[in-house]
Amino acid sequence: MLKVLSPLREGTWSVGAYYLGKGVEEFARPFAMVLAVVGAIVVVSMIVFWRRKEQELAAAAERDIPGPLRTEPSHEDGG
Repeated sequence: MLKVLSPLREGTWSVGAYYLGKGVEEFARPFAMVLAVVGAIVVVSMIVFWRRKEQELAAAAERDIPGPLRTEPSHEDGG
């Protein structure tokens, strides 16, 4: 047999769901802002890290193999 909720009980669920949604919304907005700031910091940090690492690797390569590297002749050079 199907149970029918009383209007008072249905209203209680509706009000509870409304306030739960408002609470989640109030929590989510600052959380999203913090997450965006942390994401931007991570992106900038990775760019700085990669540039420094690239300079380290270039210095190590120049130290190991000094001078310009010989390249293969291209078809445009007649080779």
